[in-house]
Amino acid sequence: MFAEICRKHEGRFHAFATLPFQQPKACVKELERAYKELKVKGITIFSNIVGKPIYSPQFYPIYEMAEEYGLPIFVHPAPPSPLKY
Repeated sequence: MFAEICRKHEGRFHAFATLPFQQPKACVKELERAYKELKVKGITIFSNIVGKPIYSPQFYPIYEMAEEYGLPIFVHPAPPSPLKY
């Protein structure tokens, strides 16, 4: 697991969490776990999440938690998803 490699070589590699944005409540729980247990240094998201823009209000709790922990957010560009939930 990459987080283990990062811990072994602290200061040389940093892990970013990839979260289940399709399920915002589960995403918040996973971000907390990734930060506290895995010691991630940020999160990675795609610019389009299941057909919804990243600025949708349902994602605000995730961004608030990232801000609370002082984690940067890397936004990876992605084409619009044909899936709708």
